[in-house]
Amino acid sequence: MDMIQHPRLLIIAVVLGLMLCAAALWFLGFTNVSTPFDQLENRHMGDYLKEAKQVYDELLNSTKSGNALLYNNNLNGRIVWNEAYFMESLLNMYEATSDPRYLDIFIKHADHILSIRDDRAGRPDYAGRLRPGWQTGSYYTLGVPVIIPDEEGKPSLEVQAVRSVGNDHTVVEILPEKGQQFTLIVRNDFRRIEPMVVIFENLTLETAEKVINANLTPSSLIRVRIIGDAPPVQGVWQLNETYRMVLHELHTPIIGTPFLRFSDLVFREKNLSSYRQKAEEYVHAFEEPPRDYESSWRQDPGGGFFIFEPSGKYWASGLEIPYNALSANGRFFLLLYRTYTGLQEICSISKELMLWPER
Repeated sequence: MDMIQHPRLLIIAVVLGLMLCAAALWFLGFTNVSTPFDQLENRHMGDYLKEAKQVYDELLNSTKSGNALLYNNNLNGRIVWNEAYFMESLLNMYEATSDPRYLDIFIKHADHILSIRDDRAGRPDYAGRLRPGWQTGSYYTLGVPVIIPDEEGKPSLEVQAVRSVGNDHTVVEILPEKGQQFTLIVRNDFRRIEPMVVIFENLTLETAEKVINANLTPSSLIRVRIIGDAPPVQGVWQLNETYRMVLHELHTPIIGTPFLRFSDLVFREKNLSSYRQKAEEYVHAFEEPPRDYESSWRQDPGGGFFIFEPSGKYWASGLEIPYNALSANGRFFLLLYRTYTGLQEICSISKELMLWPER
């Protein structure tokens, strides 16, 4: 597969390269006598640092100093999975080299991301709410139901794409059979060379729901609901519209962590006092999102944890978030605790999150 013909893959490869290079340089910059590098001569260590910085800067230049990673929304998860980690790499580079240029590039990205937060950009979610987060949609969320009419144009069948991923790539075809029977064909080509195809034959209005909705799982492509008195008309329907919602419990802490890392760094280093106003701005910006998803917090004898918003339009809505998401929240809340100690309820959640390995 040619990356030049697939710019998304190229950008992802560059981001990974920046992250790995920055992590290596950060490690080299902070090694001490207790590390495996303690036997290296100082001049050799300096060579490694210089070489790693050169590689990172070359990768950085290939993205026009990160301009290629300035996204205008998070619908495809580009901010959370690309830009946020790129921003972390910039902080790693500053910590390893003390070069303020990396902080200046960081601020450009941070200010842009905050400017397009849903509540600041006037971007409501599926329920009309303006939330302090970055909504996603596309292949992440459930499909918006589509009404298929009968031959007279009256509503017959409601179809919704419900797979765990790739619902914006679902297509439904209706083929008439004898009498009142019909065939429903579902295709989905999300990240597939050949589409996945599921065929339901010999359906009627009396059997369609029972057959198609039987044993629904996160791998199921659709669910249906009968809303008319006559079978659906022949045709093809694209189910490419999905709900737009903020995945606070997963995306928000990953996006917020580099902001709070920056603030923590500025508060700790006296020579960064010129950045203090920005650092305070970022902390205040991220004291708001946790209040917006505090209702997703749960506690049991094993400790505290989050669930995905129960009323959301996500395949896992109402289910406990996975450990990688819980870890992301733990890191986020601990940094918030370090940089803004006035939020007692947030501090309490931070302490509970430290108990998650017991679950």
